[in-house]
Amino acid sequence: MPKWAGLICPVMSQSDPQHKRTLRADAERNMTTILEAAAHTLADRPEASIEDIAKAAGVARQTVYAHYASRDALIAAVRQRAMDEALSVLDAAHLDQGPPDAALERLIDLSWRTSQTHRVFELPGAPNDSTEEYEGHRPFLDRLERLIVRGQREGVIDQRLSPTWSVAAFMGLAHAAGDEVGAGRMRHEDALVALKRSLWRLYCIDTTGGINTSFESNQTTSTRTGQRRRPD
Repeated sequence: MPKWAGLICPVMSQSDPQHKRTLRADAERNMTTILEAAAHTLADRPEASIEDIAKAAGVARQTVYAHYASRDALIAAVRQRAMDEALSVLDAAHLDQGPPDAALERLIDLSWRTSQTHRVFELPGAPNDSTEEYEGHRPFLDRLERLIVRGQREGVIDQRLSPTWSVAAFMGLAHAAGDEVGAGRMRHEDALVALKRSLWRLYCIDTTGGINTSFESNQTTSTRTGQRRRPD
């Protein structure tokens, strides 16, 4: 056998389709391991370094950098993975089916559970500009707005409210609930109940079906009599 024959074999084996598939599979496993380790590590220690994440993932720091050029790039990938998982869960809940108020409650429950599981959206390095944040959440917001429009069309959500404002108000209340939990002033379950009650009053959803206008009527009456009615 010629001396150069042994040199050709390794080159040919590395160009083999099966070898390439193996390399891709190894790379994907590394990326999955790194992302999972990053999500858990950063949730507990937002200031964790690339070295900390690499240690948690059981890989070398160079392996992390081979997939993600910087810590910010890694955080962005973790956030995107969390968003993809959240959207997959929401789509499986069939928000376009059934009564709109029941679908809205499913959306709230699932998104709340996801936000508590994936706390990466509040990490340093997350978008601070409102426009950038909106774009990052657009897939979720689009689903929410479609649900609100359907609820208005079917007479379940107050049609006098702008869908875009209703979406913005939803996000504001959801952030407020999350902040209260994060600050230790409310328990997770209490904040979720408060969020639902607030949104139901905001959208004038009657728990018996249809639009509840009694709150607005009571507020008008209270204004005329000089008394304020305390919300239930």
